Amino acid sequence: MVESIAFKTTDLFVWRLTLAFTLLGSIRDQEEVEEEKEEDQKNNEQLSKTSKYNANLVIPPLFKHEFITNLKGILYLYENVNCMVDVSNLIKIISDYIFQDGGEWNELIEFLNNAYMIEGNSVRDHILMVVNDMNRRWRNKIDMRSVIMNVLEHQNHRTRYHFLATLEFQLYLPLVRDILSTLEAKYRQDSEFSHDPAKLRQVFGNCLSISTMTILFNDVSILGSTHSETLFSLMEMNIKSPHFCDYQEIFKCYTTLIKYLLDTDQFNHKYVSVLKKILDIIKKIDNTIFMNQTKLEAMSIFSTIVLLGHKRMVRKEFSHFMIYLKEEMPVPPPMLIKSFTEKFDIFIKGLGAKHFAIYLPFIFRIMVDDSNQNNVFGLIVGCAVKN
Repeated sequence: MVESIAFKTTDLFVWRLTLAFTLLGSIRDQEEVEEEKEEDQKNNEQLSKTSKYNANLVIPPLFKHEFITNLKGILYLYENVNCMVDVSNLIKIISDYIFQDGGEWNELIEFLNNAYMIEGNSVRDHILMVVNDMNRRWRNKIDMRSVIMNVLEHQNHRTRYHFLATLEFQLYLPLVRDILSTLEAKYRQDSEFSHDPAKLRQVFGNCLSISTMTILFNDVSILGSTHSETLFSLMEMNIKSPHFCDYQEIFKCYTTLIKYLLDTDQFNHKYVSVLKKILDIIKKIDNTIFMNQTKLEAMSIFSTIVLLGHKRMVRKEFSHFMIYLKEEMPVPPPMLIKSFTEKFDIFIKGLGAKHFAIYLPFIFRIMVDDSNQNNVFGLIVGCAVKN
């Protein structure tokens, strides 16, 4: 038996051979039986005419059960990468052998459905990646809704991250968003969790991880067209909460997605609300070295939208943005002044002189700085004459 050998030795090579010979032995014995009954099988109407083999005969139920039973012990005994890679490959080979012929391996499916309960961190993380791989190969066998829910609630950050990193977001992003939204409401409203924001922070950490994985770490176009609204709603869960603080990172995700929609001519009226969120994020970012860069990014986005002819969409939110700058920045930094003055022509032409007049107090404040006075004054006069 695999179990007796696996637990009496620490030789990784031995258990590999044991599993291999156990599998080969089962197949060999059944092949001998098949040869003896070859004539009978030709006329056996119970076997599918398109079947390559009868999986339940080739790999008997006892082996399926014993493999999973011993697998748990082997994984705990040999908690290393090589062992887990070997196990993954074996699972793939045997499950393909079974499933291709319409057979079932209930013990394996139950094991994978409950992989989040494995105690060893490395083993759990690797098996959860096997779950995602298995689900790609054989749809509707694993209860992915239950698996995703349990992993997102798991207390180990690395486990959540490894699982999400290999999850098919193209298929499961809306489900993930719905689950996280449900969890956020549960933890925010339930008195049991109200005194401890740790669970809420976990939800927001998941939202941020998903945003960075799908927008910053990968090609934004993969999900930008099909799931942009879902991605915005994920990020906005973080923006609205007082328990979230990594606004700089979420701002990068937010603006990257907006720029993608602008560049691909997909930005339309249904996204107008995201402009307000830009200002919400800016207001929450601490006055650090990243603050001015964030304002520059926001100004660039607003000017791009105006340049593309969406002036009605941007007027209200842009005015709020400029009023905020005027009120919150006693001494505007040079790089912000430079960026703003470079875009005067765009703003006056796109918004119209009447709507641009609201920003004059901020402009005159900039002019107080002697080093910028001539430059700014000249730009204003030049733009006014052209428009």
